[in-house]
Amino acid sequence: MENLAKITKWDYSYDTLDDEQFWNNYVLLKENGAYRYLKRLK
Repeated sequence: MENLAKITKWDYSYDTLDDEQFWNNYVLLKENGAYRYLKRLK
């Protein structure tokens, strides 16, 4: 939680993580047409 608190205000008191900036700037960030942090599972 300490690391997550640096990039979003979410904590376990919320059912879902609805922080749009978190999703757009970290999870779904694209670089050169591909997701920067998400990798396809094989």
